[in-house]
Amino acid sequence: MNLPRNDRGAVMVEFGLAVIPFSVLVVLMLEVFLTVTQQHFLEAATQRAAHSISMTGDVSESAVRSNVCSGGLMLYSQTSCEGALKVGIQAVKNTSMPYALTPTGDLNAGAFNSAVPAEAEKNEAILLIRTAIPAPLTGVLADWLVSGSVTRISPYAKPASN
Repeated sequence: MNLPRNDRGAVMVEFGLAVIPFSVLVVLMLEVFLTVTQQHFLEAATQRAAHSISMTGDVSESAVRSNVCSGGLMLYSQTSCEGALKVGIQAVKNTSMPYALTPTGDLNAGAFNSAVPAEAEKNEAILLIRTAIPAPLTGVLADWLVSGSVTRISPYAKPASN
């Protein structure tokens, strides 16, 4: 004896089972895209700030901060960028430099302490400029995006005119 089959709702159940992994995949792809893009913008802005330091001789956190944030980090406005951005300027010597991140992925505060060389040593100093900003969205891939650039003040540097 054949009983009638009731297939009502089967498509809805299948859709419910498929939509969850698909949604997770879409969010993860968005996270990867935004993280890679934001990292690219941060690296380009940090290099631009290092170039500005080499040309103007203005070795200050505020100069780096304004250069990086005026470059337009994708997910940050000028104000929120300047508040969230961590900047470190250190003279590179024959000593070891601290890592930007700890083994647990936290920001190493020692790497972002600015130790700007004295005025007499500025032209001979090689400077490491580090910047870090919180990762976009969920922070699943990384908590911080970190960039660094090395520069030397040009002997022909001209102070920025205000």
